[in-house]
Amino acid sequence: MEILQGLVLALIIVAFDTRTHLIQAQSDPKEFISLDCGLHHAVSPYTEPLTGLTYTSDANFTQAGQSGRVQKVWEGSYKPFTVLRYFPEGIRNCYNLRVTPSKKYLIKALFLYGNYDGLNDGLIFDLYLGPNIWTTVDLKTSISSKTEEIIHTPKSSSLQICLVKTGKSTPIISALELRPLRDDTYITTNGSLKLLKRYYASDFLGPSIRFLQCTVELVMTQSSTLPPMINAMEAYRIIEFPDEETNPEDGESSGSTLKWASRLKIAVEAAQG
Repeated sequence: MEILQGLVLALIIVAFDTRTHLIQAQSDPKEFISLDCGLHHAVSPYTEPLTGLTYTSDANFTQAGQSGRVQKVWEGSYKPFTVLRYFPEGIRNCYNLRVTPSKKYLIKALFLYGNYDGLNDGLIFDLYLGPNIWTTVDLKTSISSKTEEIIHTPKSSSLQICLVKTGKSTPIISALELRPLRDDTYITTNGSLKLLKRYYASDFLGPSIRFLQCTVELVMTQSSTLPPMINAMEAYRIIEFPDEETNPEDGESSGSTLKWASRLKIAVEAAQG
């Protein structure tokens, strides 16, 4: 199997078929952070019917943005995609989350535009972990919902997840989730793991699997009495974040805050032309 530089290929091989995310079984749900962004505090918390997880309003985690609701035609069975938070003011708007330093987390950000503003406008903006860019969220090419995932180990007790305006689009977010992971899962010597692709067993045809630019072949060993079985396959890219995370309690006068904020301003101005 050919492994691309900077790419981690993870195989999950089990003797049953399920579409429930296996990572959820590794942690206590009481430690989960599940935010329904834009949800009014009067209807928070609630239990999501499909997953059985408890979601709360994001109102206590950000001081910015406004609540919006997707159009009726976009409302589905997954409740967190009903409302969203959008950020019409400012370039950079952040969520401040309390985490355990040196603890590994799966972080998921979910987005559904749902024509909440009636403009039928595709959106594009950046998503940051503290001072470091995580990814560009491009909803221009995504008709339905979009999910960004990363496995990250915070160095401080405070983690900022920020939406950054890079053009005329107004950033939005539907849900934000953090799941603590065991230390013996998704091990890397350095860097965070950004999910590139996930396939489930029903997506595979035949014994040889073409996965991104890798070929994986399942071969039964001589001592085996059963054929090879695979439940899911995931590919991650290693991302090394260059800047230290900034604790928001340090204040805006912090040298590190000014340092990366200045770079962010330059990057945004360059993107806007």
